[in-house]
Amino acid sequence: MQQDLRGADIPRPVVSLYDEANMSAIKKFDAFQSNATGVQFFVSSGDRTFEDGLPCDGFGCVKYEDGTVYLGDLHFNGKAFVKCGSGRLSYGESELGVIFGKSGIGKSFFVGEFGGNGADDIYGDGVLYYRNAENYPACFVKGFFDGIHKTGAYQGVWSNSLLSDGYTPDMERDFTERDALFAWESENLSCMKELENLFIGDSYFEFWNRRRFSQVLFCEKYDTSRNGNIGLGGTTFVDWMRYIPKLSAVPQPKKIFINLGFNDIHTGARAEVVFENYKRVLSMLKKMFPNSAYYLLNVVRSPCYVPFYAEEEKFNTLAKSSSHDCGVNVVDMRAAIDGAAQKENVFYNDGIHLNIVGYRIFSSVIAQTEKI
Repeated sequence: MQQDLRGADIPRPVVSLYDEANMSAIKKFDAFQSNATGVQFFVSSGDRTFEDGLPCDGFGCVKYEDGTVYLGDLHFNGKAFVKCGSGRLSYGESELGVIFGKSGIGKSFFVGEFGGNGADDIYGDGVLYYRNAENYPACFVKGFFDGIHKTGAYQGVWSNSLLSDGYTPDMERDFTERDALFAWESENLSCMKELENLFIGDSYFEFWNRRRFSQVLFCEKYDTSRNGNIGLGGTTFVDWMRYIPKLSAVPQPKKIFINLGFNDIHTGARAEVVFENYKRVLSMLKKMFPNSAYYLLNVVRSPCYVPFYAEEEKFNTLAKSSSHDCGVNVVDMRAAIDGAAQKENVFYNDGIHLNIVGYRIFSSVIAQTEKI
């Protein structure tokens, strides 16, 4: 299904394009009338309809709790609508479109392929468009994406005519979200005279600064003139082997907290391999910061990754058994989250990240650990 998705941040005008010819085929949901989160509308592309309870494909719009809005191909799997095919994901009302520090740019929208890896997310060729602080077009990144992260070159046939309105070929840049965020955070750290705590890791640290996930943000809990948090969503121990050498200008932290391993295992790495990479990262950090105290948060068991529980446990066991030899305090975050999950929901809707309740426990465990 080929659709012109430019200028489609708001679903209402888009629906009007279909009203005259396909009014009977469009299903508008309650969320559309109240401008609430959820599926806004759906048009089935075949004889089947989701109202029959059968899997079907079509075109529609979904507004998510994180503030993003998707317009494009959808697949109904019998229970829920998932992004699958071509579409546009807009970040206009989302914290995910945050402006990056001195660079002055933030995500505006992504146009491209979704669901190619079976997940309800960006996967495949596409273009990630950025805006400046005044909401004008700033630049774009073209390539193959896994989530918001560019992992390779654009694989299809490209034409500049595919660019969205307001963007020109000379605006193309080649960087990743992670690199931009790391550059910003590490530059801030290098300006500090002293550093109490340094947190390095994946999205569990990154989303600690997102109001949608955490009621008390990292920047509210800690004095950010003396504490640093470099959380880079989706990163692994291997990724951090590239980032650590770039921390040379950062002052010696008193304590370093590491939250990694989650993405390593969930992308297919065996626990033994992840453990060896963990030791390499630890060695690199200790050469750079020999006088710091080190803390590793073990891998949390999230409901989305049940098939990986055994491998996660292997890694956690290896890390714990080597803690004395490695000179690391292993924080049993898994046990804390597991215990709380028996009483209440501690995970966000994606079944991967922590919600407000989960982050309350997460930050409390770290606060207790700081006293050790």
